[in-house]
Amino acid sequence: MKGLVATNPLLGVARPRTRRSIPRHWSPEQARRFLGLMEGDRSYPLWAFLMGSGLRIGELVALRWDNVDLDGRVVRVVEFSTYLGHDVVASTGKSRDAIRSIELDEGLVAILSLQRDQQANERLEVVGYIESGFVFTKQTGGPYHPQQLSRSLGRTTAELGLPRLTAHGLRHTCATVMLSSGVAPKVAAERLGHADASLFLNLYSHVTPTMQREAAERIGAALFD
Repeated sequence: MKGLVATNPLLGVARPRTRRSIPRHWSPEQARRFLGLMEGDRSYPLWAFLMGSGLRIGELVALRWDNVDLDGRVVRVVEFSTYLGHDVVASTGKSRDAIRSIELDEGLVAILSLQRDQQANERLEVVGYIESGFVFTKQTGGPYHPQQLSRSLGRTTAELGLPRLTAHGLRHTCATVMLSSGVAPKVAAERLGHADASLFLNLYSHVTPTMQREAAERIGAALFD
């Protein structure tokens, strides 16, 4: 006997359905509280820009001043990084739409200007400052490690009494705020560098019920008010 069976007994068993988890994020009120508590801290421009732009942490640490146009109010996302073990290496990006331009509002322009001034002061004050061309750097000028930044944020949020959030959670917060504020899903997906707007909407399906309610109210106002 070889223990063979004529049919697979598992063929008639229904596949388990995976539960869709809601990405960890903050409410707009929690996000504003965090920014208020962090204002004045050296890391404030970094976290504020990350949350306002929706960049991936690997995109943020690879962002260079050469790709920032404050007068034109636009940032070009063309370089990416990831880590293998502890080593930070160049990457091709997470999707085919990862290379993109991000428009800046006055708030993000002010944050980048603050970061530029802070960096210029550190360049004068720190002995052996490392010139790298990156927008966000350590106090000595060297580049950040994405994993260390994310862990640092997790510790900071816990210390502030907020729900613990990593750098990826700030990106989810940005996405949720955009959708709940009425930004078109396709536009939000493009800003975040998502290749597929439908997958993006599935990921943030917890926001869509509110969007549907607002859509119904707007239609009613247009037709019946």
